[in-house]
Order: sequence, then C-alpha cells, then structure tokens
Amino acid sequence: MDKIGANDERRKFSRTLVAFGAVAFLALSSFAISNGPTPLVDFRTAFNSARCLLHGRNPYKPAELVRMDYLEGGARTTDSDNDRFVMSHNVYYPTEFVVTVPFALLPFWFAQALWICGTAGTFILACFLMWSVASPFAAELSGWLLCLLLATSEQIVLYGNPVGLALSLGVIATWCFFTGKFGKLGVLCLIASLALKPHDAGLVWLYFLLAGGTYRRRALQTLGVLAVLSLAAIVWVSNVAPGWMQDMQSNWAVFATQGQAADPGPTAYMNHGTALITDLQAVLSVFRDDPGFYNVGSYLIFAPLFLVWAFVTIRKRRSPVDTWFAVAAIAPASMLPLYHRVYDAKLIMLAIPACALLWSEGRRVGRIALAITSATILLSADLTWSTVLRTLIQFHLLTPTEPSRWVAALIAFPLPLSLLAMSVFYLCIYLQNTRSTLDRASSQNAPASN
Repeated sequence: MDKIGANDERRKFSRTLVAFGAVAFLALSSFAISNGPTPLVDFRTAFNSARCLLHGRNPYKPAELVRMDYLEGGARTTDSDNDRFVMSHNVYYPTEFVVTVPFALLPFWFAQALWICGTAGTFILACFLMWSVASPFAAELSGWLLCLLLATSEQIVLYGNPVGLALSLGVIATWCFFTGKFGKLGVLCLIASLALKPHDAGLVWLYFLLAGGTYRRRALQTLGVLAVLSLAAIVWVSNVAPGWMQDMQSNWAVFATQGQAADPGPTAYMNHGTALITDLQAVLSVFRDDPGFYNVGSYLIFAPLFLVWAFVTIRKRRSPVDTWFAVAAIAPASMLPLYHRVYDAKLIMLAIPACALLWSEGRRVGRIALAITSATILLSADLTWSTVLRTLIQFHLLTPTEPSRWVAALIAFPLPLSLLAMSVFYLCIYLQNTRSTLDRASSQNAPASN
C-alpha cells in the first residue's frame, strides 16, 4: 500500500511539472507575441494564401499575397524587409489548403486568435498524452523532460508556422493509434498533419503503414481520405492559377538562394535568427557551402538509417514497446535529410516514452537514453539558442558577414548531430530488441534435445 501511495505521489508531482511547463509555455509565448515586432508572420503567409485562393487569385504570387495582407489588415509598420519577404512567398503544397481555407473564411483577427489557441492547445495536449504513456514507467523523469520541452518552445506559437499544428496533431494521432482510443479522431489528426507538413509526420505515418495490423488500416484510411482532399485542393488551385507549380518552385528557389531563409550555409545565419536549421545540410555546408555537396551528403548519411529502420519494422513481430522504440528512432531522423528548423525538432517528444521505459529498467542504457534525449531537448530549446546567438553577436563574433569556421561549427553542429546521435541510439535499441524477440522465438520453436 505504501508503494502504491508513493507511486501516486510521484505521478502527481510529475503531472504538476508538466502543468508548470505548460504555464511557462503559455506565458513566454504570450510575452513573445506581445513584444515581438512582427509575430505570426508565417500565419500571415498561410492565411493570405488561402484568402487569395478564395478570391480567385494566385496563392503563389508574392504580389497577390502582399496585396491581400494589406486588405486583410495583417500588414504592420514594424515589418522588416525579411518579414515581408517571408510573408509573400508561399512554399507549401496545395494540400495545406485542406487545413488553412477554413481559417481564411474568418476575419483575420479572429482567425489569428483561433490559430494561436489551436497551436498552443494541441501542443500542450500532445505533451500531456506523451506523459500519460511515459509516466507509468518513470513518472518524475517524464515530467521533467516534458516540462523542459514545454517551457522552451515559445517559437512554436511566436511565428505562427504550420508546424505547431502539424507536429502536435501527428503526436496526438500516434497516441490514438497506440492506445486504440479515438481511432477516427487520430485519422483526422494525421490527415491534417500530413496536409500541412508531410515531411514532419510522414515517416511516422510510414511506420504505421509498415507495422501492419490495425496500424496499417489506420494508415491506409489516412492516405485514402488525404488523397481525395489533396486532389480536390490541387484541382481547385490549378483552375485558379494554372501555373501554380512553376510559381511555387520559383518561391522555393528564391528561399534557397545563398544567404536567404532556407539556405543552410554560414552566410544565412543572421537571417535564421534563433530558428536554426536542423538538417545535415547545415553541418556539411560548414565544410563546403555547395548544394551539390551537402544535399547528396545528407541523403547518403540518412539512407542507411532509414533502410535499416524500414527493414526491421517490416520483419518485426510488433509489440507495444517496439512502437515507441520505432518512433523514437524515426522522429529525430525525420529532421535530417530535408529542410527543417528548430521548432520542427519538437517532434522528439515522441521519444520520451522510450526514454522512460529504458530508465525504468535501472541499467546503464537507461542513463545513456536520458543523457541523449535530455541533451537533444536542450539543444532544440529556444532559450539555448537565443542565449548563444546573443552572446556571439555581443562579442562581434557573429555579424552579417560570413562567420569564421569555428563559429559556423558552433552554430551548425550541435542540434543536427544530437538528432543524428539520438536516432542512431534508438535504432540500435529497436534492432537489439528485435534480435532478442527472434532469439526467444527460435528457442521456443527449437526441438527438445535428448
């Protein structure tokens, strides 16, 4: 009875930690929005693009988005040239309109408030759902990790980027599928997540497809509905703007120009601010700032990890534990081959149940899991990079000119390499667990010796 009571107390304390993190997250997000010169600039892109589509205008033409921004009251006198550039260049596929058009039916001020509440609310809910899975294994550890993640994630709300909804809904869908509760809601959440940012939750969806059983059925339901909605969105955009694909690719090219927002190289660090790029291109560009080099290099590093993970998932006899090791391996790996920023990396909350499970075993591997997971959370924290960059600027080590090699390494290396280490670690655990399962199955099926 005392042991049960002690466990209850630990879970209450752990839940309080997550609640404290949620309060800190809301407070810091509100402060950042209130004091930032141009908050929610990415939301303005999403809203104005959808509004253009509703008015029969090309949602991928910068001039149309600028005009719509003024008409809808989103433009601010404090907008910088970079803010106007980001707001006016839509780089998302037409699938985004599955989610953003309903917001564009509302007045700008109301849609913005609803977007903020939806982003913050789903993110907090996703964290609490991960806590509900992780806390039975290690209550206090899961509470501290989620508190840390919540309290250092205000950029999720500040920029109004669709990633806030996308990754949160992807995590909620994962919980629904894993627990077998609210399966249809999980399908809807994953549809919205993939429609907004397919390169965030795409590999998590692939896990459910490869894992088979009920998971595969949910993944196929998601794919079927998303395909219908996406086709409708593409047909609509094609009728309004027949050249939308060329315009979208032009926006991509402008963003990826050396020194611009999507350039992973050292010349773009001042444009990135605290929204650091997390992919391996950022690491490799320090050695050679050439897309032909760092793109191919990133794919070559990611490919073996992905192929091993996919092979194990297909061959594995699935168990509940395996699900969390699988998503713990693929969530950080999702950030490595393609363009992602620091707020996308919050998807690593999916690794917290696996970390808690390993910690509960009381072995060295649990301590390693905690070290890698907590380090990655710290390196994806907004506070970490605002402090580092402010210090570098204060000492004139980071200026609009290209930084020295060691400064570039200090900025570019920590987060992508920690994500890589995290993915490799959990993939090894996933693979080891598979071998143990197969060995047990082999020994059970082996003929008895005389």
